[in-house]
Amino acid sequence: MDAMIVDTPIVDPSVRRNVRDVHGIKDRIQRAKYFQAYLDKQWEIFDPPRDGIPFRWDEVSVELATDIEAAEFKADAATQKRNESATNFWT
Repeated sequence: MDAMIVDTPIVDPSVRRNVRDVHGIKDRIQRAKYFQAYLDKQWEIFDPPRDGIPFRWDEVSVELATDIEAAEFKADAATQKRNESATNFWT
């Protein structure tokens, strides 16, 4: 997702402001959430017939949300572990 964000044209200026160049993992996760919400909205506008096309963004979006949640959990766990290690280093 992170690599795809930079190559996808975003036509909504308010979304484009939030989907900017970032470096930290927490910022990348937040950017992915913004981007997913944007794609969800675009899919609703597109509103294809259920049996009209083989691709279903709404189904992919559910899987993506699970992946983003897992990445966020792992990033939080790594941050906590780093903080604990730094605190315990001097004790």
